[in-house]
Amino acid sequence: MADLAEIRNAIAVDSPLNAAAVVDRVLRMIASLAVMPQRIPAALERSRTGGDLRQALVRPFRIVYEVDGSAVWVHTVRHGARRPARSFPRPGSGDLE
Repeated sequence: MADLAEIRNAIAVDSPLNAAAVVDRVLRMIASLAVMPQRIPAALERSRTGGDLRQALVRPFRIVYEVDGSAVWVHTVRHGARRPARSFPRPGSGDLE
């Protein structure tokens, strides 16, 4: 996922070890979404984009994902200080990474 690579590279400038730890925490959270992904609260973007958008927090980052039946689509990993996204591609559209 491009978002995660950008985060890792930005953190690694100052601390390669911390960059690896942050990426590991984000990946563990993403893996945990396989079990009860609805346990996580709705994302800020949900009212504008529709769908079952949710946001898992790995401070200071937000993992914005969508639950579509039994599938979980990770749309983005964003710093929490960034503005919410205006839109996301629909699951299965071929535009997801």
